[in-house]
Amino acid sequence: MRERLIKDLSSGINGFLTHLEPMKAVEGLTPTTARKKPSNKYHSCWDLLHHTVFWQKILLKNIDGKFIDWSTISNEENWPSDEYLSKDDNFTELVKKFNKNLEIAAKKLEKIDFMKGIKIGPEHTP
Repeated sequence: MRERLIKDLSSGINGFLTHLEPMKAVEGLTPTTARKKPSNKYHSCWDLLHHTVFWQKILLKNIDGKFIDWSTISNEENWPSDEYLSKDDNFTELVKKFNKNLEIAAKKLEKIDFMKGIKIGPEHTP
């Protein structure tokens, strides 16, 4: 049963249960292309990747049982600033963090005690 849970959760992280393998989604994406917005109403790929990495970091800490002060998380932190978006190297580093966090999440899945459950979110912070 445990192996099946790990396999199913890993499939979600690695693309089988998603529309596209996450690491492949950012492969070959350049900072210039990632910066472009389909219109002023929508976020760019870079915006969305930054938002995803931001929450990856928080959820990985939460899974480790570390305290997260949810009240201090601001909308400004969730989304990149124009200054941040202006530097191509920031995008390269962001892609590396995204991929590394996926690897870390997959490893953490193997160590989770499913009998205790997975407690994620403000109401479950230790």
